[in-house]
Amino acid sequence: MQNPTKIFWLFGRSGAGKTTLGGRLARSLQDRNLPVVYLDGDELRATLCSDLGFTPEARLENHRRIAEVARLLSRQGMNAVVATMAPEQLHRDAVSRILGANLVWFYIHAPLALCIERDPKGIYKRAQEGKIQHLIEYPFEAPRPAECGNYIDTSIGNVDDCYHAILQTPEANLSRGMQWFHGSYSLRGIAGKAALRQRVTWQQVQAAVVQVKGEAWDRFAERRGDEGRDLFLWAARRFCGATLSELGSAVGSEYAAVSVAIKRLERRAASDGALRDLQARLTAMLNVAPCPLSP
Repeated sequence: MQNPTKIFWLFGRSGAGKTTLGGRLARSLQDRNLPVVYLDGDELRATLCSDLGFTPEARLENHRRIAEVARLLSRQGMNAVVATMAPEQLHRDAVSRILGANLVWFYIHAPLALCIERDPKGIYKRAQEGKIQHLIEYPFEAPRPAECGNYIDTSIGNVDDCYHAILQTPEANLSRGMQWFHGSYSLRGIAGKAALRQRVTWQQVQAAVVQVKGEAWDRFAERRGDEGRDLFLWAARRFCGATLSELGSAVGSEYAAVSVAIKRLERRAASDGALRDLQARLTAMLNVAPCPLSP
């Protein structure tokens, strides 16, 4: 079954608009409660890759390191938005080998003269002053068909137009059901009329499951189909206090259907030792009294 996480890689010349569009895309995915990390090439060059220059060999190693970081994030159930120049086909080949089917390319294009005119980070100015080598004169190899299926020309469209054009691809690649996989709910138990003050976020539940099962829970649920979905509903209700109405809205089901799914999971646990063990270990690790499953 297809891995639910994706790596959205924006490449193009410095000044083409990668940082602006990449940051906006990452924020949009966060607003949809999708787990995402934004990896900006310039920030990584100043930190993780600060020992590298701009020679062909250094550029290749720069992209290899960033791709490996993105791969590790994907294995933990995170999406990533990446923005780098990737001027050579060799760089893109290395990224593709590491990320495989999880990779989605976006070619962000603008003519070199316009990029130099924009120069939002002062990179071209420093290159013209001789402070950065191998930039302006460095060849930018044209993307191949597989790399320019998502072609964005920022010289003819404004930022909003380009952003909405980009957003169509993640919406098509990421399941809308991911919205409720990663929602953060407050634990709401009831003891008399007093609300239980302890709080457990969905991220804490997921972290606990990773420890118990050794893999990101969304990947486990994706593999298990309906059973995995029932497990999500059960945990969001049991530990995070999400109401049946909230869960129904999140997954596009009626209130009664969510209730049936949770009860079905409970019945399965009665005869499934592994599921009972998962419930017990989660309860112990999160150190909370589970919320009642009834409304």
